[in-house]
Amino acid sequence: MVCFRFFLPILLLFLAACAREQEEPNTRMEEEVFFQLNVGEERFEYRYRLAENYLNVDGGLGFVEQKPDAQPQNYLVFVNQLDILLIDVDGHCTVSPGANACFFANFSFSPQSGTRQNTGIISFLVGNYTLNKQRTNDPTMDVFFEVEVTRTSQEQRLMEGTFRGKLFTRIPSGRVPETTPRIDVHGSFRVGMIGEMAALSLPTPNRLLEGK
Repeated sequence: MVCFRFFLPILLLFLAACAREQEEPNTRMEEEVFFQLNVGEERFEYRYRLAENYLNVDGGLGFVEQKPDAQPQNYLVFVNQLDILLIDVDGHCTVSPGANACFFANFSFSPQSGTRQNTGIISFLVGNYTLNKQRTNDPTMDVFFEVEVTRTSQEQRLMEGTFRGKLFTRIPSGRVPETTPRIDVHGSFRVGMIGEMAALSLPTPNRLLEGK
């Protein structure tokens, strides 16, 4: 009985340590950003690795994909002060589904982790699918996505999340009621978190939008 009383606290400490290891896994994220969208059987995706010194580059420019012959550069970032996610992949990409897809997205939500929330979409363009709030004149037309921030790392300045919603299968007509067909979509992302929007050299206009 004496031996059991001696070893019981040690056993409990060991079990508690094991439980903490299971409850608190290593949350360090891979230092790669991506944006991925599923439309039916089609999958659009773009990702790139961050440079080793990305945290040491002023103004959040370390999150911009550095390709010497690409103008403008691609970026996947969340602007903290404005609660806006900015996705612009315009170089070295294609409009077809696959692992090298072009993206243009601009919508807002809170960076709070673990809560589902509706996000107002200013614009979204990938392949033949689009959503542009300025072209949607029907006040009854729902143009919101549901977003959930699943992980954030202040140390790495990275954010992960998922989203779902609807996109138009072509540019909306602008009529009321809006009759352009929509389709269910869902996806995920890992992006850099930056401090100031002005720190990025944003491409204007985006090449993807010129023919729209």
